[in-house]
Amino acid sequence: MKIKTTLIAGIALFTVNSSAQGQSENVRAISWTEATPSVAEIVSVNPSDGSTTKLINRVDLGTGRAYIPNSLTYVKDDNSMYFFTQSANFNKDIRFGSFSAQQRLLLANASTGEVVREIPFLNSAFVAPFVISEEGQVGFVSTEQSHNGYGNNDENNSLVVFNINTGEVAHKIKLPSLSFGGVTAPFYGEIETGTINGFGTDGKTMISIGSPCYVSSSKRLLFAGRDVMGINRLFVFDLNNGTLVSQSQLSGNILDMVYDEESKLVKALYIKNLEGGNELRIGDLDLTSKSITNSTLVRELTSDEEVITDGSIELDEATGTLYVVKSKSDIQYVYTFTTDFTLVSEKQRSNQSKVDFEFKAPVSTSAADAFGNIVKVYPNPAVDEVTVETISLTKVTRIRVLNNLGQEVKDVVVQSEQLSNSINVSNLVTGMYMLEIHSDGAEVLFEKLIVE
Repeated sequence: MKIKTTLIAGIALFTVNSSAQGQSENVRAISWTEATPSVAEIVSVNPSDGSTTKLINRVDLGTGRAYIPNSLTYVKDDNSMYFFTQSANFNKDIRFGSFSAQQRLLLANASTGEVVREIPFLNSAFVAPFVISEEGQVGFVSTEQSHNGYGNNDENNSLVVFNINTGEVAHKIKLPSLSFGGVTAPFYGEIETGTINGFGTDGKTMISIGSPCYVSSSKRLLFAGRDVMGINRLFVFDLNNGTLVSQSQLSGNILDMVYDEESKLVKALYIKNLEGGNELRIGDLDLTSKSITNSTLVRELTSDEEVITDGSIELDEATGTLYVVKSKSDIQYVYTFTTDFTLVSEKQRSNQSKVDFEFKAPVSTSAADAFGNIVKVYPNPAVDEVTVETISLTKVTRIRVLNNLGQEVKDVVVQSEQLSNSINVSNLVTGMYMLEIHSDGAEVLFEKLIVE
């Protein structure tokens, strides 16, 4: 996610567990390097330090592929990881260069590293990807090239959300008056703009976009960007009905946001412009007034930080801890704050490792309901064979076939490493049965089965 910078190595992190108030325990992470871009490592690391990592497994991204920083989502319920990759040879210096990035979504097992699904994106490029795990959806702010008939290309920008399992588009919402120039979030700085015929450059344009923030309790998505008039705006989308609710003016350049369910406020990491230079700050973004309060200085930005291509703020709700991660030259710093922005610690990491934290909020639906939503039984009615399939990474550990009296007539030998299990029912008499399906998360689901 960088322009005119070199990524040496990095680590993207997600929560495994948490401990006492104010202190997060080790988290699992994805570690990647530019030297071997087609292989990422699943590791365990301390979120506030990260100097020592423990290898868990490796993920094969594919020949010529590379991990995209800040794109990881971990779903603990089914032990799965969602993240995005692109071409390792992607040239970010080219106007509209993201169209040659060949971006893809990968779904992998968080323990074994096995890639279960890979979804390519054609004819468009995403600027800011995100995953809504509890809805089984993936989304991104996308930009499409469209020829306007006058010899040059326009950007057609939209918020797109689609269902991972069916591939159907749930929402496509037009984003007015924005220009991204082929960059990816977060980004702050000037880029060279294309000429009217689409070839070469004719000047520079100021771009400011932040990573999106999904609020699960209200199913709203927040996205911040600078419009073509140079005004920073906060766009609020209602993903219940697929509408743009509001676009309000902001005073800062947002890099990243995270929603605090307890305070009902957005914790924002942003750049404040001053006459003598710029500052990196955090504060509370009120969604009603759209104002930033309790602004707290993280650090002053130096003169060589005119272009910003990283920066994240993450909340560990279990411990009430905020983490701000931001690089300076080749050194990455991890700042730990309380939710009222009291600085707890500042850690400096080596230039051989970088981190992206993500602490997932609890899923709103119950585990049993979630399990029921990802299990498919087909064909039903069945004659000779019926298949039980999970459409995510939750494993089935046991299947029992019960008759209409509740008596067991078959105890299936389950292939626990597979997402689907076939059951021979040719020897069962015609009638109605019940499938008792157990998951590795200790949930039990009952599905009616008719044998003909």
